Amino acid sequence: MVAKTNPGSVAKFTYGRKYFKFETMTISFAAPMKAFHESCRSVVGFDACHLTGKWGGVLMAATTLDGENRLVPLGIGVARSETKENWLIFLKDLAPGILAHHSGKVTFISDQQKGLLEAVAEVFPGMPHRYCWRHNYKNFKKTYKSPTLHSSMWNAAKAYKIKHFEEHMTAMYQENAKAAEYFMKQGHQNWARAFFDPISCCEHLNNNFSESFNSMATELRDKPIVILGMLYGELVMKMFTKRREQCTKWKSGDLVPKAKDLIKKMLAISEKFHVQASVVGEVYLVTNRSTRKIFTVNLIEKNCTCLQWQFRGFRCQHVVSSLKTISPNWDEYCSPYYSVDYYRTTCAPNFFHWKTFMTIQRYYSILYGLLCIYFKL
Repeated sequence: MVAKTNPGSVAKFTYGRKYFKFETMTISFAAPMKAFHESCRSVVGFDACHLTGKWGGVLMAATTLDGENRLVPLGIGVARSETKENWLIFLKDLAPGILAHHSGKVTFISDQQKGLLEAVAEVFPGMPHRYCWRHNYKNFKKTYKSPTLHSSMWNAAKAYKIKHFEEHMTAMYQENAKAAEYFMKQGHQNWARAFFDPISCCEHLNNNFSESFNSMATELRDKPIVILGMLYGELVMKMFTKRREQCTKWKSGDLVPKAKDLIKKMLAISEKFHVQASVVGEVYLVTNRSTRKIFTVNLIEKNCTCLQWQFRGFRCQHVVSSLKTISPNWDEYCSPYYSVDYYRTTCAPNFFHWKTFMTIQRYYSILYGLLCIYFKL
């Protein structure tokens, strides 16, 4: 029904050839995947949770982010257990849609479940893969109890500049070389922000947006497989309908409300920064009045020496303080991912829920049966 009512969607299942027992199912609607292609940031989170029904199993999910930092479900997979083989089936089903993203390069974020890491490397070779900081920290605390180590680890992970990352890692090495080696063996490009690929316009260290889907899917997790699939369709359909209705009130050419609210907060504290024009309308020197640190903002090349603007595609505090002096058109200095027009593109695709199709099909079956009785066919 998914395939018939939503052309371009992925709807697959596998079963044992000997006893005909269910093994896996993948559902990925064409509408959210189309939205990902055209207007979402090039980041995809993977996560899995246990099903709580009579037959057990796991629910695997792929999600991304829109301009309001809300999750967009790209697809779900159901399997008996979380193994490399089952992740491979799920990822291969989604790969054509994910790789069609307009940036051409996608960043993945997940925990360090061994089967998942191996499957991502096999299906998406060479693509950046981040390890969720929270899971890293949880595992780290089991062995290393020092609060100063925890602080150095966090500071190294969230640093935007390589030199700051190196400073905090040096502090870790000086206190406990084994603890520092523990992290460096994982590959600093997988957990340290300073080495993230900025093309994703996403600086997230945690996989919270994927894990929040598990909470949204609570009502699905104890249902039989067919009902679970139908409820997933309803969840995605309602989500898209609600967001489509909300954004009709927003002004075209503007930034999404959350982006505007963040800019207002930055403008409210801009007095804490001294702005000096090096080249009016182009280059500014911004000094933090409390720390006396100086940052250079280049409005033409759209970068700041703090690197935040480059990493998230959204203006940092220093840029906002600089732009305040020239009353700019704010949306010109943000990635289009944060625009109302892109957000509307995300919500625009329609999809037909197969439950309605089944109701229509059932109606015609009943009508056909009545006609057969009437005409004694």
